[in-house]
Amino acid sequence: MALSFRDGANNPVNQTISTGVAFAGFETLPLTLFDPRENVTMANAFLVNYTLSETALRGSVHLILTYVFGNDPITTPRDIVFSAVMESPGLHSIQMQELSTAGGLTAIDTITPSNDLIDGTAYDLIFKYQDGAANAPVCSK
Repeated sequence: MALSFRDGANNPVNQTISTGVAFAGFETLPLTLFDPRENVTMANAFLVNYTLSETALRGSVHLILTYVFGNDPITTPRDIVFSAVMESPGLHSIQMQELSTAGGLTAIDTITPSNDLIDGTAYDLIFKYQDGAANAPVCSK
């Protein structure tokens, strides 16, 4: 982006240039969640594979696992917040571990609560993020 101006006395033009300015519009661009897929059984170690269309607002990339039914005594949603290395545009992949230890992965900022998923339980997954301009978040279920 360049801003140029000339004063009323017709002195030489003054110009300021800013690089790396991106137009974000009025909405966060869609994301694509490839894995985990819908209606599959997954192990404690599962793949998270997604594409962001634009740079995410810091701390806004979340995978939320919500209890639906089953053996899990903890019905509070597990909120996995991904780190800055997972917030750039493009394809991202991470092999998750048990939630109680996955918080140590470089790609993860926090997991709340960090209780492991329980065998015989169904969870809904919501993946969401916000763009760098803090427009409304978009979700993929």
